[in-house]
Amino acid sequence: MARKNPAHLKKELKEKEKQIEKMRRDFSRLSNVKDELISVVSHELRTPLTIIKEGINLTLDEVAGKINPKQKQFLSISRQNIERLSNLINDLLDVSKIEARKVTLKKSLIDLEAFIKNIILPFKTIADDRNISLGYKFPDKGISIFMDPDKITQVLNNLIGNAIKFTKAGGKITILAEDRPGLIQIGVSDTGIGISKQNLGSLFNKFTQLNRSYGPGEKGTGLGLAISKGLVELHGGSIWAESVPGKGSKFLFNIPKANFEEILREYVKEGIMESQDKDSVFSILVARIDNFDALKKKYGMAKPYLLLERILDVTKKTLRRVTDTTIKSSGECAALLPGTDKNGVVAVEQRIREAVANCLISEKMDKEVQVSFGNASYPGDGRDNIEVIARARAFFEGLYFGKERRKLERKYCKLKVEFLTPSDSAKGQQTQSINISRGGLCIFSKIKLPAGYKLNLDIRLPQRLPIKATAKLIWAKPISKLTGFKYKMGLQYDSIGRKDMDTIMNFVSR
Repeated sequence: MARKNPAHLKKELKEKEKQIEKMRRDFSRLSNVKDELISVVSHELRTPLTIIKEGINLTLDEVAGKINPKQKQFLSISRQNIERLSNLINDLLDVSKIEARKVTLKKSLIDLEAFIKNIILPFKTIADDRNISLGYKFPDKGISIFMDPDKITQVLNNLIGNAIKFTKAGGKITILAEDRPGLIQIGVSDTGIGISKQNLGSLFNKFTQLNRSYGPGEKGTGLGLAISKGLVELHGGSIWAESVPGKGSKFLFNIPKANFEEILREYVKEGIMESQDKDSVFSILVARIDNFDALKKKYGMAKPYLLLERILDVTKKTLRRVTDTTIKSSGECAALLPGTDKNGVVAVEQRIREAVANCLISEKMDKEVQVSFGNASYPGDGRDNIEVIARARAFFEGLYFGKERRKLERKYCKLKVEFLTPSDSAKGQQTQSINISRGGLCIFSKIKLPAGYKLNLDIRLPQRLPIKATAKLIWAKPISKLTGFKYKMGLQYDSIGRKDMDTIMNFVSR
């Protein structure tokens, strides 16, 4: 057989590529048509169904007059089927949204045990009526999980509902939770009729209804497990089932653990979005134990973490609004303050500083523990969650020079500052202050200078002539470029007039 020449093979390959690309486009178009059709039909069906359901309810309540027992029976059957059709429409919409990736997760940090207890509560009566034991099993150590509570409620409602359907009287259902490396595993275990091995693989497919039903009227839409799978996977987790026919089933899913950074970013993102919707403001306050690692080396793990818990507890008690939230990690904690502007967060920071200082004194740790604070507000300090967090952290280690840290009170202030270096001509570097005290100030900078470097400063207060001073650079540290600068620098005054100093401190103390 004659071999095809390379040019002919190349031509055939191009034709095949064109065919594949056309098939891909056709599939994408049909998929979009399918999603749109499901969405439109489902939405259009909802309104008449709601009206029909309400009409039947009013008739059953005999609002329009008496009905006989036979009529009541027929109307009750109709209501049950309308309810089933309504559930099918809702499930179709959920599947369509999940497949189109139009589901937005609203995550928050949840105490898992309290969460599960609330979910179990409505099922208790049903389980008791069927003589089924319903409980949960948790580790002694509490578990916090970062998730969308509404979406995971939907998953667990489906799994627990199925377990009740397929468990006979005298059976047992247990909700399980385990804290595993990198993830939290949750399960619903039952002593029901079980699932055959060959059917386990298709459980989470759409419209799958295996022969697990027990008694009349127990069939669902066949979409519940497919929806559960989609919602768990949106969280980055996975879901599966284990079963032995005649002995029961166990449905398990896991959700990856989130680190402090992910949680903080998500909370700030949600706070900013809410402030945009309400045309309001949003602020964050962060506190960090600077020498956390050194404390762990000296005292072991327990004492520094207990100290951080105390600082978080003090922070919570100092906050005054029910909408304020606190979170913590190793050595750092944050307070999220919706509806709080820059002046408000500065006032909150001052109260928390005083409370933390008193806490450290009572623990006899005030000479050893170094705590830094920072704050930022939206929209003034950043355009999104990343910029706002970076700006808040830029205030860490804002102003202290050895023993001066505790001797001099530093004040947050956002003043325009100009400093001159030998390479500058008539005009110096334009920047702004972060914190200020009677000993010096901390400023942002686009350039890094060596320790000991002397600078001429113009400190500008509103509607006043610049106040002139000279200062020595004590330290310079890199910060996130998202702040608009590259470094922050701690400056100690060499010379400044006493009257000028009083003017500055009186202004920033107002």
